Amino acid sequence: MDWINSAVDEFCRISGAVSDFSASAIVQLSFEQRGLLNIEVVQEHLVLFLIRDLDWHHRSEAQVKALSLCHIGQGWPYLVRSGMLGQESLVLSATIPATDVTLSMIEQAFGLLSRLHDEIEAR
Repeated sequence: MDWINSAVDEFCRISGAVSDFSASAIVQLSFEQRGLLNIEVVQEHLVLFLIRDLDWHHRSEAQVKALSLCHIGQGWPYLVRSGMLGQESLVLSATIPATDVTLSMIEQAFGLLSRLHDEIEAR
């Protein structure tokens, strides 16, 4: 799975961070506007988790939007899921089969998660 390590390390480098994904199989990047991104290997898949805090007065609405946007019927190219981290943070994840992982796929999955978060936050 050297190609996964290389792709994640290159994504981190492009994002301005140094990573040795092969050492830990997990990396965490913080983006000022996009949120906190965790990337890790989970059972033969690469999973990207993008976490953003929610405004307390829009939490219920955001949770409903997230469930709708992450429904399998949306036809996303990745398995996209939503969940909560505590009561304040919305987590969106994209799962890429290990055999399909490339730098481009990581960039596309991150872009999709960012757009979905933006859509959820739009009032």
